[in-house]
Amino acid sequence: MKEFLFYIIIFTTTLNAQYNKENQSVDVIPYWNKDNVLKYKIIETKITHKQNDTINKKSNSYDLKISVLDSTANSYTLKWETNLNIPDDKPEIKNYIDKNLKELNQFQIIYKTDEFGTVQEIINKKEIKKTYKKVFDLLLNKSSLGEKELKMIYQFIENDEYFNNYLMQDLNQFHLFYGLSLNKTEQEDEINFTNPITQSPMLLKQRYRLINIDEENEIYILSMSQTVDENQFLEDFKTKFGKDFDKDIANPNFNINVLLKQTFNNSGIILNSTYNTVVDYEGTTSTKLKEFILK
Repeated sequence: MKEFLFYIIIFTTTLNAQYNKENQSVDVIPYWNKDNVLKYKIIETKITHKQNDTINKKSNSYDLKISVLDSTANSYTLKWETNLNIPDDKPEIKNYIDKNLKELNQFQIIYKTDEFGTVQEIINKKEIKKTYKKVFDLLLNKSSLGEKELKMIYQFIENDEYFNNYLMQDLNQFHLFYGLSLNKTEQEDEINFTNPITQSPMLLKQRYRLINIDEENEIYILSMSQTVDENQFLEDFKTKFGKDFDKDIANPNFNINVLLKQTFNNSGIILNSTYNTVVDYEGTTSTKLKEFILK
C-alpha cells in the first residue's frame, strides 16, 4: 500500500477500475494514451463552525489540465497544469501576477508514473522551486515577516523531502488507488508517516475496500479509511511542546476525519474527486473540502 505522509484519519474514495465479475473485485488501472488531455475544475472550500453557527467560509476555484506526454509499456509521463493558487483574499497579488509575471500564472508539474498509474517521481522539481521562490519573493516583499520567519520559508523550499511532500498532496488525491486490487472484504494495512508539525515518526492504519459497483455504467466506488491513535498523536505534541501544552489540552474533545470520494469510469478516467478534511476541537469544527470535477 502506498505511504501517505499526512496526519489524517479517515479516507473514502471512488475510482476508475476494471471490474472482475467472477471474484467481485476491481483492478484500478488507467488506460491512458499519449496526447490524451483531461480538464478539471478544482473547487476549494474552507468552513469553520462553532456548534451550529458558521464562523467563517471561504471558497476558491481554478482549472486543472492533465496531459499525457508519453506512454510506454511500463510508464506514463504526465503534465499537471494549473493556475497558481493565490487565495481570493489576496487580489492585489493576483492582479500583479496577471500584469507583470504572466509566466508564473501557469504552474506545471511534470511527473512519471508506473504502468499502473502510481506516481514514481516529479521530473521538473528544480523549475518548480524557482517558480515558488519568485512567488515568495513577491509575497514576502509585501509582508512584515521578520528575518527568522523568512529564513524558515526559504528553508522549506530548499528541503527536498518537505517540498516534495507538499507537491505530492494533490497528486496523492488523484492517484491514490491506482495500482490496487480491491474487493468487498476490507483490507487493513499499517504505514509509517511523519507528523508534519513535530516531524516525529508515527503509525497510521489504513483500511481499503470496494463499496459499490455500477455494472451498467462501469463506474466503481472504493473506500480507504485512515486512522491514527489519538493518544499517540497527543502524546507526541506533549513531548514536543512540554508541560504547558499538556495543561492546555487536558481531556480535549479532539478528532480528525478525512473523506476522499472519487468516481472513475472503466477507462481510468476520474469523473469526480472529493477530499473532505474535518477537524473537531473543543466545540469548533474546521472543514476543508477540495473537489475535482471533470469538464
